Amino acid sequence: MNVYQVSLKSSQTFRMELQWVWALCLLYGKTGLFRGTLLFKQAIVFYKPETVEALLSDPELIEKGSEYKLIVPWLGTGLVTSGGTKWRKHRKLLTPTFHFSILKNFIPVFQEQSEILVSKLQLRVQESWIDALPLIFSCTLDVICQTAMGISINGQNDENCEYSKAIHEIGDSIMYRGLRPWLYPDIIFNLTSQGRNFKTNIQIVHGLSEKVIKEKKIEMISDINLKSKSENDLEGSSFEKRKPFLELLLEYHLKDPSFTEKDVREEVDTFMFAGHDTTAVTVNWVLYCLGVYQKIQKKVHEELEDIFETEEINKISRETLTRMKYLECVIKVL
Repeated sequence: MNVYQVSLKSSQTFRMELQWVWALCLLYGKTGLFRGTLLFKQAIVFYKPETVEALLSDPELIEKGSEYKLIVPWLGTGLVTSGGTKWRKHRKLLTPTFHFSILKNFIPVFQEQSEILVSKLQLRVQESWIDALPLIFSCTLDVICQTAMGISINGQNDENCEYSKAIHEIGDSIMYRGLRPWLYPDIIFNLTSQGRNFKTNIQIVHGLSEKVIKEKKIEMISDINLKSKSENDLEGSSFEKRKPFLELLLEYHLKDPSFTEKDVREEVDTFMFAGHDTTAVTVNWVLYCLGVYQKIQKKVHEELEDIFETEEINKISRETLTRMKYLECVIKVL
């Protein structure tokens, strides 16, 4: 198999780098991968299902690259950044928390926050174009706060929300640093204004997570019903009720102290990041593509009109979502 050497200068903007990568994927399309120099480092880009599958299905290839160190101050060693024994243990532990019997119970949260997002977008329909991503980010962050931590930060309606601003600025700082290799050493980054701002925002985010964790733990310990449950009761009932991700983690912590409060915080912070960021980018990309491809948009619209001829739009259920087959295909193909 041929491997191609390319050079991408570090002075290029992130957008230009993505355009380069896309062009190279088209140029070397039959191979499914190519090797390049990206920000002074060797990188192998996988872009075909066959090559990506070989990588992702290997149970031994779970160690993260050095770039992941940039987010360790924020996420610690949760699922995104950890490897080896800790990753395997936590992955096995956390998999049941994503059982659909839990997720379906949060559909009212998804709908409530989505309706707020739609109301924000409707106010700007007369504009020639808008950057929807910041609005979508605020929506998905509100959703993940309610479903992961069981708290409402009201980020969509409060532009001055400290936690929301801190999360967004942390993301900006990581991207800023990631594109400037000379800032990779902590001793240099910490001396910059960007580094100091990053540290301040980390303290805000960790402070809220730790506060919520301690309060929820005290509440659960004092709950007479929790004290009266056996270990089997906890395992059998946890996944049938509408419980935030944090509460499920604390149940594990109370049953097994080796899963520490720090572990709880790291996983909560990890899913706060992964849950809102990836979802927001996906939604934004889907909206963009629907705007570009009008025929596809029309078919999606017709499907939704058919569904809500017989169902109430303000009472969306799991069954309602399963009827959105064409929309699901659109999302998956992207």
